[in-house]
Amino acid sequence: MGNELSEYHLEAGIAALHCAAPTYEKTEWAKILELYDALCRFKPSPIAALNRAIALGRALGSEEGLAELRKIPDAAKLKDYPFYPAAHGEFHLLAGRPAEAAKRFEKAMKLARSRSETNFFERKLKACRPGAAQINDC
Repeated sequence: MGNELSEYHLEAGIAALHCAAPTYEKTEWAKILELYDALCRFKPSPIAALNRAIALGRALGSEEGLAELRKIPDAAKLKDYPFYPAAHGEFHLLAGRPAEAAKRFEKAMKLARSRSETNFFERKLKACRPGAAQINDC
């Protein structure tokens, strides 16, 4: 049993890659994407598909990430999950569409489940303003 691959091994590998990254910008998104590919085959879920889309967008670009977000099966199950509109917002921001990004971050703020999530989305919303520095801590 311990030698059999499980979702926990894949999730641990993803977490390890995040932890090992010296900076957010140097995260090994292509490797994380590979692990999410395996996780989505092994135990598919809307959350895993969302996280996979984020990794794909970080590895391949914001437009690819947005396209992948639109392909999530059962995306309706994510309607109350704040990080779904936030992912859209992040990719719109990276693609140079701050007004569209702001709409998505505002929606995420309304869905936030804690003060720390609200604070995070407020910071992302501020990054949508003209002349704002981009926040790469999503």
